[in-house]
Amino acid sequence: MSLTHVVLDFDGTCTQVEQTQAAYLEAYRALLVDKVTDRDSKARIGPVFAAAWGDAVAAIQAASPGAGWTTLSKVSAAPAAADPYILSGEAVAWLTRRWLEAHPASIPVVPADLYKQAYDSHAAPWRDELTGVLDELVDLGVKVAFVSNSSEATIKGRLDDLLAAEPELRAKIAVVGNAAKYEIRELDWDEPLTRAQTRPFRKLRPARSAHGLERPIYLRRGSYYRALLRVWGETGPTPVSTLVVGDVYELDLAMPAALGAQIHLVERAAPFATCDYERALTRKAGGKITADLTRLPARVAKLRKK
Repeated sequence: MSLTHVVLDFDGTCTQVEQTQAAYLEAYRALLVDKVTDRDSKARIGPVFAAAWGDAVAAIQAASPGAGWTTLSKVSAAPAAADPYILSGEAVAWLTRRWLEAHPASIPVVPADLYKQAYDSHAAPWRDELTGVLDELVDLGVKVAFVSNSSEATIKGRLDDLLAAEPELRAKIAVVGNAAKYEIRELDWDEPLTRAQTRPFRKLRPARSAHGLERPIYLRRGSYYRALLRVWGETGPTPVSTLVVGDVYELDLAMPAALGAQIHLVERAAPFATCDYERALTRKAGGKITADLTRLPARVAKLRKK
């Protein structure tokens, strides 16, 4: 079946996270120092709470990818050190556990907006080639959409800035945010979906294994599937005519590959480098692996001719 849709992840896939990762992590640490308090006394405990930040980061990087991202999903949804954003959340969880072990009578309060403050103030720049790639993809006649855990408003705002001089191109790029790809969950039983819409998801097995990885890779990510249905729209579920592009195999590509979609892995830069098992599983699924997006239009052109 000829390709009809290209789905792009946002952070890391279309942005250069490596350019801001150190500054982002330092900003997050500084916010913890300034903002963490004791729940009961309201006293500021941030300087002591965050003193072991470096130890937390090192421990998580050493344990990943065997250690998974669990702070939002409760089960492993991706490598704990897949990128600085995942790593920072896991570091806060690590610090909280250590704090409670050492201070059982003190409950640390970490304001929920610290991640967003650090993230918004250190936005990773777009990949240099992105505008040209988007233009080529649209010219090839495929429907292009971003599907991301990031907020829809954030991605739309950044696309508006990037493509300010090309309003016709911008109008052809769809955005689905808050996809919660990390949620390992079923579709809600009362969602207004037809059996045809849910059939590909219902056929998914719960998980798969990967050589060299002791934890499972979970496939049934209901929120992510619901986001893809928004992309497919009235045409219905069309995974076999969709190419999904991402930089974290588990979050972005594992479920689409199991659904029958084409996949494309964009390599991550050190110290959050792509894992060997991610490359192996991408190749096993017939996917391609590239350092950036420059070769994506050529691949889409070939898939359009099938």
